[in-house]
Amino acid sequence: MVPAALVERRCAAFLSLRTQPANYGSAQAKRKRNARIVDLSSGGPWESVSITTLSRDWALFDDILQEVYKMGSKAVENKTVIWSAWCAEWKPLGSPQRKGNWIM
Repeated sequence: MVPAALVERRCAAFLSLRTQPANYGSAQAKRKRNARIVDLSSGGPWESVSITTLSRDWALFDDILQEVYKMGSKAVENKTVIWSAWCAEWKPLGSPQRKGNWIM
């Protein structure tokens, strides 16, 4: 499973930090950030992504999500992610570490 924060970073890389729309094939993706509303889990501003297409290309949404998932998976490939319980949710504890012979 890929951490949600990592996928969010990869989505941000896809959309870049600009407010201008990004093109993905024949679709247009636009990120909207509301500075007044804050995400309580991360402390960052609330963001939404709108994807606009000219036709009913439902496979496009799957393609985008699969690409983001693959990009996020590469960052933690061959690494161990340690998870810790924080209140009512699970969060990664530290950064992913290379797998190795650890003595516990």
